[in-house]
Amino acid sequence: MNVFYFDDEREQLDSFGAAFSDVFAGDKLELISDSDKLRSFLATTGGIDIAFLDMEYNKEHNGLDLARYLRTLFPRVVIIYITAYTEKFVQEAFYENQNVAGFLVKPVEKNSLEKVLEKARKMAYDSNRTIAIKPIDSRITILYEKDIRYIESKGHRLHYMTVNGEYVTYEKISDAMRELSAHFVQCHKSFVLNMDMIQSVTNDKVVMSDGTEITISASRRKEFINAFTDYALGKRCGI
Repeated sequence: MNVFYFDDEREQLDSFGAAFSDVFAGDKLELISDSDKLRSFLATTGGIDIAFLDMEYNKEHNGLDLARYLRTLFPRVVIIYITAYTEKFVQEAFYENQNVAGFLVKPVEKNSLEKVLEKARKMAYDSNRTIAIKPIDSRITILYEKDIRYIESKGHRLHYMTVNGEYVTYEKISDAMRELSAHFVQCHKSFVLNMDMIQSVTNDKVVMSDGTEITISASRRKEFINAFTDYALGKRCGI
């Protein structure tokens, strides 16, 4: 994976790279301490999967500011914050918990690094997982799973409702389910939901992140509730 670590303390970066070279043996790791080099790197890199960001690197800006900027360039980048201050930025970071794998405290311990990096790798993989569909009267289209809100079956057509619009295919819902990851679940014979996009759940209804309300059928209620409960517990445990 493409990984970079930005910290204004060069000694910290050199120590990090030397101590954990084996952890990143299969990755392309960039260690950057200079803002000009960072701008050049971001302008020329083909993409970033995981970014380690120092929480407090100068008086004007911090890791949260850099994370916001990175997301405008690489919306799927997974963030790991590194800080010497365990409490100073935690509340603000909590409210911006968008693709954040966790925090590491300086000096970084190998066991902690391996745990948070394992989570970050999974998040990066899930974030970049794609499926290929063939919309009606169009070419084959690649969709990021993460962008799919839900899929609705109408007649012999599937309507993929995504953050970028609607795509309609001639396809069975069972065929779609075989291609999708475990983040997707049926709550009704005509609906498949991306559990990452669920805003709330009641006994007989799901509200999606865009406000769409979808009925949970009686025949699928138990299966759906069990799947969503397992999913929610996994999210709480960082799985």
